[in-house]
Amino acid sequence: KNVLAEYLDPDNYAEPIGFFKFLSGAKFRKMDDYDYDDQSLLTLTVLEHEVKNYLVLGYANGHIAKVPVEELMEYQQRDYSRNADSKLVFASIANADDAVMTISKENKTRPKVVMRLDYLSTFDEGKLMDPGMMPYNEGLMSEMMAYEIIPAKYVHDFDGILDKKKSFIGYPANDVTKPMVNTLHLWGVKEI
Repeated sequence: KNVLAEYLDPDNYAEPIGFFKFLSGAKFRKMDDYDYDDQSLLTLTVLEHEVKNYLVLGYANGHIAKVPVEELMEYQQRDYSRNADSKLVFASIANADDAVMTISKENKTRPKVVMRLDYLSTFDEGKLMDPGMMPYNEGLMSEMMAYEIIPAKYVHDFDGILDKKKSFIGYPANDVTKPMVNTLHLWGVKEI
């Protein structure tokens, strides 16, 4: 939802106030203007109403970091290092009332695909170089499959998998309710 698109709805268009570029080599750059450089892995737009939100980073090792957008907007237009402990696989801007969905495989002989949802507010605020934190205990996951931001207005549709103990990696995908799965498919999450 934060990726710059040429087909943005003109009725709901808001002028970006900045751009976050994710570059290879664990680098990050804040830009004031879009530069059409195809060297970036991902470019997110920052809109004025998102300044008080967080940049959410999801890593292949299951760690999730949240960094205040307001702090990143003060960066100069040059390359900065970001955490390189694990491969970055997800980035989005989200509100503190939103939630982060993790879809992963259990670390068992016959792993299942599992899902859980955690309010973004439960994660510690950090810096770009911070490794973030896992919503569940180390050693429970064998593979991270996907992350998704669930907007605050939809979080309670997922109450059954929301804010569980750290000793619990998540619910098997086939135990998740059909409405939850249908909503995720509508949003483009096809792993379920």
